[in-house]
Amino acid sequence: MISILIAILFLGCYLFYNTSQKTTIVSNSYLEKRIRSNEQISKIVGGSFLLITLIIAGIHFGLFSGILFWLVALTMLMSLLIVIAPLKLINYKTLVALFFVLLLIEFIF
Repeated sequence: MISILIAILFLGCYLFYNTSQKTTIVSNSYLEKRIRSNEQISKIVGGSFLLITLIIAGIHFGLFSGILFWLVALTMLMSLLIVIAPLKLINYKTLVALFFVLLLIEFIF
C-alpha cells in the first residue's frame, strides 16, 4: 500500500514539476511534451493525485499520522525530483522497475 501511495504521489509531483514555468525542460520526450501542451489538465490531474494520496493515507494510517506521512513523502519526493529531473535520469523504464522492486520488498517483508 505504501509503494502505491508513493508512486501516485510521485506522479502528481512530476506533473506539477513539468508544468512549472520556472523549469526549463529540454527533453524531447513524448510524455513531457504532452504534459507541457495540456498544462491545465496536467495540473488538475496532478492535484487530484496529491489529494487522493492524502485521503488514502489519512484512512490507512489514521488522520494525523496519514497527514504526517503525506507531508514527509511529499517533501522527500519533491526534493528528489528537483535534484534528479535535470539530470534526465527519470524515464518510464526506471520508474516501472523501481516500483516493482518496492512492491516486492513491501510484500516480502
